[in-house]
Amino acid sequence: MVVSKCFNIKKTKKFLASKKRSKKLSSVPGIGKLIASQLENEQVHDSQMLFHKFEKLNLPAYLQWYMKSTSANSWHTGLTITALHMKYSPSNNGINLTPLKTMEKPEKKKVKVAIPQAQGMCCSIQ
Repeated sequence: MVVSKCFNIKKTKKFLASKKRSKKLSSVPGIGKLIASQLENEQVHDSQMLFHKFEKLNLPAYLQWYMKSTSANSWHTGLTITALHMKYSPSNNGINLTPLKTMEKPEKKKVKVAIPQAQGMCCSIQ
């Protein structure tokens, strides 16, 4: 992962300053609270640091995918992830998405394919 530019703390604080948005952000269980508190306390200086904190959480698969597919340079990545979490959170909409642990790829089993030997196919050039 590429080390990203610093988050724009002023823009983030402006976003969090709105009572409605700040309240909404802080009311999200787990990830939302983490993002809101980290950004408000200015403990997150770049998105790599933010991603590192997310990796320690047991996030749903759609968030893992979003984090990997999103540019690490955008200061609003964390807020967008929060918005996604708010939208699809099981506590909000009753949508139960499979957690990451059960989404892990199963080990690949080696399958031996028997290739039949051609018998009586020897050609002799005379």
